[in-house]
Amino acid sequence: ERISIRYSDEIIICEEERINQIPYKFKKEVRVLQNIPSFKTLDFLYKEEKYLFYNCKKTISYVGGFYKERFLDELIQIAEEEYINLNIAGYGDKELENKCLELSKLPNVKYYGKVSYKEGLNIMYNSDLIYAMYCTTNKNHIFAAPNKYYEAMLLGKPIISNSGTILSAKILMNKTGLIIEESSDELKNLILTVTSNEIDELSSNAKSLWEKTYINKVDEFLRTDYSKIIK
Repeated sequence: ERISIRYSDEIIICEEERINQIPYKFKKEVRVLQNIPSFKTLDFLYKEEKYLFYNCKKTISYVGGFYKERFLDELIQIAEEEYINLNIAGYGDKELENKCLELSKLPNVKYYGKVSYKEGLNIMYNSDLIYAMYCTTNKNHIFAAPNKYYEAMLLGKPIISNSGTILSAKILMNKTGLIIEESSDELKNLILTVTSNEIDELSSNAKSLWEKTYINKVDEFLRTDYSKIIK
């Protein structure tokens, strides 16, 4: 990656902060296009019974790759202890897949396996909170630039993540989610203390930021920066 960037005519990165991962300076302009979802319509989003739980627990969703470094063991643990409802989809680590399959027998866990992008968004849309944790002992994770951050705004949902990353700084600055430390106790405490009013306020902040800043960002980039590149 470092070699290809050095010899590229044009450079596009997904967050401004990620330039700090590149070990040399550029004479050329570095453009930024975040991992922003782009849809002409959102009519594929709707409340659907298969994603819903009929109890008073908060519903957390995770849609993505199954890796230990995403703190999925901790998420699954508190679901197993029935502190939350869990909507989870994805694949990867077979141990995690098997655990989710086993827990899907519980009334508070639904495991969907591998899903399409739009179905993944629907799963998150039918949840109260979106889960996006990263392991800061992995240096790349400190610079994680997940599309979940922008998907959460699109959906008007708060995101849960951990401190020590560029993602957490953005969440705190924009008040679009909740930041915890990397432990199951922290996650459990968050679930026990967060209120519906707090979730509603964070949801409103997320949706407002999406509509003010990001809703047309991809189209604007294609019309301006990208048009200049291909000409």
